[in-house]
Amino acid sequence: MNHKALTSISLLLLIGCLATSCHNGQKAGTPKSHADSTKTAATISSANPVAKLLLHFKDNNSFPIVIDTAYMNKVAKNDSLGTSMLKILAKEWFIDSLTMDSSKVLNEFYTIDSVKAKHHFEKWASKLDIGETKFSNAYGLFKTTLTDGTTLLIWTLIYSSYEADPNYYSTTIYFTLLKDSTIGQTFLLGENYFYIDPPSAYQRIISGNLSADGKLTMEENALSSDLDTLLGDSSHVHYEYRIDKAGIALKNKQLSPSKQVKLKAEN
Repeated sequence: MNHKALTSISLLLLIGCLATSCHNGQKAGTPKSHADSTKTAATISSANPVAKLLLHFKDNNSFPIVIDTAYMNKVAKNDSLGTSMLKILAKEWFIDSLTMDSSKVLNEFYTIDSVKAKHHFEKWASKLDIGETKFSNAYGLFKTTLTDGTTLLIWTLIYSSYEADPNYYSTTIYFTLLKDSTIGQTFLLGENYFYIDPPSAYQRIISGNLSADGKLTMEENALSSDLDTLLGDSSHVHYEYRIDKAGIALKNKQLSPSKQVKLKAEN
């Protein structure tokens, strides 16, 4: 069984899980009307770096906003963000178990963005070792306003490793609070992370559902698998958060018992 086939086994299993019981019967969707929205300038001075940052975010006030794998697979078509913009967005984090590793991936982005700006990427990449991050890109997606007037800036970080085992990639969706032209806390809204070092593989998919009243529900589904035995352990965690002008708060967290699953081999 080749590397591509092994990878697809784990992917197909977890995606099938997400489409059924792991989503508790909720129909998947994506934020609406992105193509129809227009970029809008901030009401603050154009000399303000926050105002320039907002030019990269389209308006989208269609709720609920659902972040799923279908949406995460197409976010790279949006406006690119550079180091100076991410340092504005990601200066204050709401920290819990879902965002503990964010500083590492941000620092890797800053390094890669710098070598690309200096046109030294190929030379830098040639010195990478296996298991190190080679590609990292950030994109501004859209901005939305909750019913209490809180504005959220939605953005993504996409990264992947050097082309050898162990190999990994991730698409992570974040949101940053904007209060009276001041950047506030940043937190997770969705993630699709995959790691493989045959025969071991791991995938984590976090889907988010945000309503206009600031209620955010998150479904974390993970699968650790052995591609030789075709056995895996799946887990599911349900989160509920409240978002408003005061910030972000965890309201509920429910862990489901992990279970062993049998993977299906590709024909």
